[in-house]
Amino acid sequence: MTWRALVLGLVLWAPLALGATVTRIRIHDAIHVGTFEYLKRAVATSEKNGDAGLLVELDTPGGYLEATREIVQLMLSSKHPIAIWVTPSGARAASAGAMITMAAHLALMSPSTSIGAATPVDAGGGDVGESMKNKVINDTVSFVEGIAAKRGRNASWAKASVTEAASLSASEAKAKNVIDHVVDTEAQLKEILAREWKTSEIQWSPLEPRMREQFISFFANPNIAYALLGLGALGIYVEMTHPGLIFPGAIGAISLALGAMTTKIIPINTAAIALLVLALLLFAIEIFVPAPTFGVAGTAGLVSLFFSGVLLLDPSQTNLKLDPLIWLPLFAVVASFMGWLMTISIRALRAKPYRQGVDGLLGKVGSVSRVVENELYQYKVLVAGELWNANADTPLAVHDTVVVVQQSGFLLTVKKESSHV
Repeated sequence: MTWRALVLGLVLWAPLALGATVTRIRIHDAIHVGTFEYLKRAVATSEKNGDAGLLVELDTPGGYLEATREIVQLMLSSKHPIAIWVTPSGARAASAGAMITMAAHLALMSPSTSIGAATPVDAGGGDVGESMKNKVINDTVSFVEGIAAKRGRNASWAKASVTEAASLSASEAKAKNVIDHVVDTEAQLKEILAREWKTSEIQWSPLEPRMREQFISFFANPNIAYALLGLGALGIYVEMTHPGLIFPGAIGAISLALGAMTTKIIPINTAAIALLVLALLLFAIEIFVPAPTFGVAGTAGLVSLFFSGVLLLDPSQTNLKLDPLIWLPLFAVVASFMGWLMTISIRALRAKPYRQGVDGLLGKVGSVSRVVENELYQYKVLVAGELWNANADTPLAVHDTVVVVQQSGFLLTVKKESSHV
């Protein structure tokens, strides 16, 4: 053997002698935009560090189809080896997770884990409508069959996971050529990776998610999105019924803004947003329309708010759904509080402490709740436990004490109490 052959041999076998690092991340959550950003950064970091490959520990109930497509495209186009390990025991790679696992260069599962069940469902967990179901299923079948063909995996089972909600245990998945190995221990994992990636020893290089990725993960939860929308509606309602409190309105506005932000993270159905807006309009009618609705508009608003939760997620884009144990109690709290406010209003209407007629409020003392200054009236004043439209000959400010000097239907004329003679 010449010295040149010796040098070449040393160069070729040096990685085997020295071993290699492997970047390792954990995805134990639903699949969403933040997952894609985390995985994309992990691939780039692993390549930059010269790692033997990237290991992803996976445990997911599914997720959002658009984010899944981006992840799969990233993995299929990557020249850098990516291994997906469904772990620990009891974990699952459901729906979107199954697609991601099959797209890996190396697919691994721990014993007592499962993969599959990628059939589209509606926002309540049932079958989607027939026309939408055919469209979504045909599109998804083509997607998973393409993944299986690219990685040399079982395309027939991949199709069945969508059309029949088929799922497999780890050992069954190995037998049906859906995954490459069943991995029981860390030592066995390192042995398989070293053999597959041609190195003698594996050293882990953990990579934690950034704050932005954690932030997106938190708001990608549909239950959080609904909670924000419900809290926002409640805050705005309280502010409208009690002008000047500021805090409920501020919290409501912030919650609605954050809820609106989630529409960029998760596929929210436009019908749900329309129903939420309708709910707020109905609450406004309950409060501001002069003729009392005796809770009818408020009740209709609550119904709209309820169905905005039912229809929150676009079923063609995700298999996730709201957790009834979270959003039903939340809705009940919102409904109870709003019902209490409406009850107070109705009782005040039925027990007016003033005479009916054109002079029913003459001489009553109240306070300015809000400065309006539109074409019909200038102020909202709280008199005898109710909000009234009012005008005044002199400028008034919020919280000024006033006395009613004239009443014309639902429009009052008031003066500052100190100026009344």
